[in-house]
Amino acid sequence: KTQDTFHERLLKLISEQKTVQTKVEKLDKQYAETTEKARKEQAAAPEPPPADPKAPTPPMPKPLDGPKLDPETAKQLAELEKQLADLAKEENKNAEDAAHLNDDLTKANAEAEKLQTLPPVVAAEMKALQKTFEQTAVKAMKNLGEQFNQGADPKAEAPDLKDLKNQTDRLAKDLEGVKERMEALDNARKGLRDDLAKALQELQREMLNENGKLSERDLQELRDFIAKMREQLKDFQSKQEKLL
Repeated sequence: KTQDTFHERLLKLISEQKTVQTKVEKLDKQYAETTEKARKEQAAAPEPPPADPKAPTPPMPKPLDGPKLDPETAKQLAELEKQLADLAKEENKNAEDAAHLNDDLTKANAEAEKLQTLPPVVAAEMKALQKTFEQTAVKAMKNLGEQFNQGADPKAEAPDLKDLKNQTDRLAKDLEGVKERMEALDNARKGLRDDLAKALQELQREMLNENGKLSERDLQELRDFIAKMREQLKDFQSKQEKLL
């Protein structure tokens, strides 16, 4: 039941993140020319003059006025900033939900390790899943939220919408990878009561397929780990009724 809850929460998170991704795609199409023009003019703006080292108390440098944009471009940029501010709120909520899910996955792994109710290879993949989720989802969502906030700041440089789009696309892809790994683990856990050996073989196939981009060394380590697991199958067969 707990694993099902994790899966449901992940699916909801993916759906919420898909909403953000779609909005970023629309913003990129609608405001690409505006931001490109603003970024070029900002890059061409003069640097503030250096402080006088001989002055007893160097005065604070006066902020320079931003680039002089034409009224229509300025209007569009202001509209974009407002929408990015709204997106920042959505992304920060997603990041918060992801952080809670990550904490709960970490606690569940610690409990499973303490009770020793799962074969080592399954427990190891659960840990790997949590680490992958933390690196590819939690941190990425937090970073996106910060970038949306920065893009919404009128005093900051105009946002790079192409880069934001690439980041949301990559995050969506990484979340799908996490979902596939979670489903593979879920199926393996459910199959343990019926056929432990078959479940582990299927898990091995799924993990090797998902980690197709790993180095040969990493793949060999995973193969060796699963090989060791086979030696422990007989011991765990007697505990099948206690497995989750």
